[in-house]
Amino acid sequence: MYDISVSIVTFSPSAPQLTDTLASLARSFESARSTGHCRKSLVVLVDNGPDPDSLMVIQESARLTLEGCSEVDLQVITGQGNVGFGQGHNLAITANSTYHLILNPDVILEEDALAMACVFMDEHPEVGLISPHAVSPDGRQQYLCKRYPSLLTLALRAWAPAGIKKLFDRRLSAYEMRSECESGSPFINPPIVSGCFMFFRTKLFLESGMFSPDYFLYFEDFDLSLRVGERSRLAYVPQVRITHHGGSTAQKGFSHVGMFTRSGKIFFQKHGIKIW
Repeated sequence: MYDISVSIVTFSPSAPQLTDTLASLARSFESARSTGHCRKSLVVLVDNGPDPDSLMVIQESARLTLEGCSEVDLQVITGQGNVGFGQGHNLAITANSTYHLILNPDVILEEDALAMACVFMDEHPEVGLISPHAVSPDGRQQYLCKRYPSLLTLALRAWAPAGIKKLFDRRLSAYEMRSECESGSPFINPPIVSGCFMFFRTKLFLESGMFSPDYFLYFEDFDLSLRVGERSRLAYVPQVRITHHGGSTAQKGFSHVGMFTRSGKIFFQKHGIKIW
């Protein structure tokens, strides 16, 4: 039985970035183990990449960072092709763990992140999913908790120039739950949390149906958050800290804008559309 299992889905990953992520994960495992919160753990790397080079990057990054860790098992899943973000994580899940972490390959964990997550879960049995305090590499806070989105809000965040966004700052601030996230205290039941770092009770993740196969990329975390909220409580825990090297959808090119639009349509068809 694992105390913590972790799944990371990659697609042609940057070798330095993945190595940094895994190194931070290794340090966080060791910290959690030293405080008695994680005796044995599992890391599952899912290779959604198109060529053998992706697998080589994963294997070398894992060798450099995880091989020397005490009581950390490693598994690599490859050969399935690009099945998408959510389905990749679904391939990795095992019922044989207490907690499961969905982790992006561009996230750096603070050394005590896993220990703090375990402490909070132990003290709050009603909570089944944790979202962390996140900053960008330049130190600016990222807001990983969200209210239910409207079409207008999503359009503003994705495509509006800075001047227009400033006119709608109150709306965007409310959507991103900025005041709650800047309070410095945990709060319960943000409706939606980001998929870059989702710390679950494994049993709840499985009982909630895992990620829906309806989404290839984008909105699968929105959909899962809402389903988890029907069974348990979500929590923002600022004592769990990460750095996230993430870019906006619009900056990633037209193909990502297309995937975002298609997934958004599926999400609103399932959960109800909100125009304004």
